[in-house]
Amino acid sequence: MTPSTPNQDPFSGGMTSFSALEILVAVRQRWIPGVALGLVCALAVGYWMSRSDILYESNASLMVETSDSRILTNMEEVGEVRRAGAALINTHIVRLNSRQFAERVARELTDDEKSALIEPFLDPENPGFTPNVVSVLRTAFSVYARSDSQVLVFNVQHPTPAVAVWLPNRYAEIYLHYLDDLRSLSSEHAISFLREQVDAARQEVEIGEEGLNTYRQEHNVISMIQSQQILTQELQTLNAASSAAELSVLEMDAELQQIREAGDDVDSLARLFVLTETAVISELVERLEALREERKMLSRDYLQRHPRMIENANRQEAASRQLLAAIDRRTDSIQNRIDATQTRIRRLHEQIETTEARVRELDSLAIQYSMQEREVQSKRNTYARLVDRLDEALVVSRLESSSLRMMDPSVYSWMIGQTSQAKIGLAAFVVFSVCLIGLPLILDLMDHRMRTVLDVERMLAKPLLGLIREFERGSVSRGEKSVFSDDNEVVESFRMIYGNFVLENSFSGPVALVVSSSLPSEGKTFVVANLGAILARHGKKVVLIDTDLRRPSLARLMQQRNELGLLAWYRSREGNSGVVEDPLSEESLGVVNLAPNLDLIPSGGSTKSPTEALSSDLFDVLISACRERYDIILFDTPPVGVFPDATLLGPYCEGAIFVVRQKRVDRSTALSSVQRLDTAESRVLGVVLNAVSSDPAGGAGQSSYGSYGAYGYTEKYRKAYAEEIESKEVRSKSSGIRPS
Repeated sequence: MTPSTPNQDPFSGGMTSFSALEILVAVRQRWIPGVALGLVCALAVGYWMSRSDILYESNASLMVETSDSRILTNMEEVGEVRRAGAALINTHIVRLNSRQFAERVARELTDDEKSALIEPFLDPENPGFTPNVVSVLRTAFSVYARSDSQVLVFNVQHPTPAVAVWLPNRYAEIYLHYLDDLRSLSSEHAISFLREQVDAARQEVEIGEEGLNTYRQEHNVISMIQSQQILTQELQTLNAASSAAELSVLEMDAELQQIREAGDDVDSLARLFVLTETAVISELVERLEALREERKMLSRDYLQRHPRMIENANRQEAASRQLLAAIDRRTDSIQNRIDATQTRIRRLHEQIETTEARVRELDSLAIQYSMQEREVQSKRNTYARLVDRLDEALVVSRLESSSLRMMDPSVYSWMIGQTSQAKIGLAAFVVFSVCLIGLPLILDLMDHRMRTVLDVERMLAKPLLGLIREFERGSVSRGEKSVFSDDNEVVESFRMIYGNFVLENSFSGPVALVVSSSLPSEGKTFVVANLGAILARHGKKVVLIDTDLRRPSLARLMQQRNELGLLAWYRSREGNSGVVEDPLSEESLGVVNLAPNLDLIPSGGSTKSPTEALSSDLFDVLISACRERYDIILFDTPPVGVFPDATLLGPYCEGAIFVVRQKRVDRSTALSSVQRLDTAESRVLGVVLNAVSSDPAGGAGQSSYGSYGAYGYTEKYRKAYAEEIESKEVRSKSSGIRPS
């Protein structure tokens, strides 16, 4: 038994969705009101549908013929004619369906015709009420165009067959007279005015386009756009060339500055790359270096005045003069290049200024052209709107010049609106089914009580230990329905609880359990007594402690006296500082042996302040002594949803068993109580659903419980099996044979 996921909104009082099983359970539980409501609603719907008004329908048709006869030369004209025809038909339909025309028809009808028209709608119970003729006409009459034709169909539906026949004809007759009157109102003046406006607008458009074309030709707008692009590229090229020239001037200035800084120092000048890159200067530098090397060699063998030394000196002097002259020429060349480049830069700047002026001029021309173009476009739009208005006026003129003639007058009517028996039966069945399913689901949503195993497992998210059938209160109080009396139903129910509890939990050593509920009278004392008896039958040493000190009932249920017990022992020991060696052997505690392995510690009276005793050191000593003697300790506590006593026992317990009485406690209250126990260190280990009705409609029988679906069948099987065992025992006793 695995606890299921709790509902996301447990305090809403119902599940947010229904499974097929839940729908079936809800219907089985509350099918009687669902059937009653379904029958009433189904009969009402069937009666209403069978009493629906029977109407009679009739049609008259008119042919729409235009007087504009001309030869169509191309498909565009054919399309225009079709659109004009569709607009003409639609105009007729709008006029015929208007309230204004219905009022005209009402004025044209005779008194006898009006009486026949409104007679079916008169109320005998209200003689002063007279239906509105215009409203009756607009309800009864409709008009539509027959597809792919120039035919208008006048349709009338009326409860009187004679009215359904003559009313379409009267509508057609009155409409033809209306068109005759309308044709007398000519629209030539409006059309002439619109044509004058169209002609004037056309002339303005032509003048504007001519001026735009002239401007385009004068300024060569097409080449102007190309010129703008070319000038933009040229401007970029000129700027790039100017930047490169200015950079070149800076480089040459730097070279010239290096030469000037070297002065007449031949050695310094010879090391400048700007000079040595010239072939002549490079050759002179090499020659001078060679003469210097030669002088070094000669100085080893000759004196300064030796002819060869003098000759070398003269040659060096001549080479130096030549080098300086070449350097001067190189310097002059660089300066000339600088001057030429600066001149080129000035020319580039002048050209850039000229190009920029041309670009600005072209931009101004482009702006003027764009303004003229927008002005001409505005005139075109005005001309187009005037043409549309003229077309609309022409459509009206064609409508007024068109001719309608009666094609098929209304001769007879036919009956409509009668609902078939099959439809009535189907509608009644659908309504009955909706009520049969819907009402139980609504009632189920409105019922917030804990009713089913699904409520326990989903709302509380705790494992269900077992179910206990509902018994008569007298049989429980008399002890007829208990494990002690070997009642088969009770014994088997608590065996199931014991088995599920053992499967779900495993403890080593003594176990103390709190048994509590949300509200009083949910059967927790009954569960404590019988669960203790079952545990004792399984060889466990069990003690039942009645800690419901406000309203003790465990001793009364077990038919024991309650003068001695927990409170009496606590009061006798209160204020006594002596050591408590064996509290279970003290007479004031009143330990009662109920059955083998089963003892009871009564409450020993009642009090309005039980928390002092339950939280005292004496109570701690008592529980310690019980753990040494017993395997299982069961505490019968007040309802945790009302009093906090059960939470005080949390530190002494390994868990809690929560008792829920079917159809008594709200889901939110039960969940709050379980959460309170979990918070108080006495985690709820399982839930016992008590007082479950054996009637499936009561919410806890047969297939209402999922895995407990065969509950009713199991109970029948247990009863039959028990009767069979009893009969075998009787036969064996009479024959002296021990049953197998």
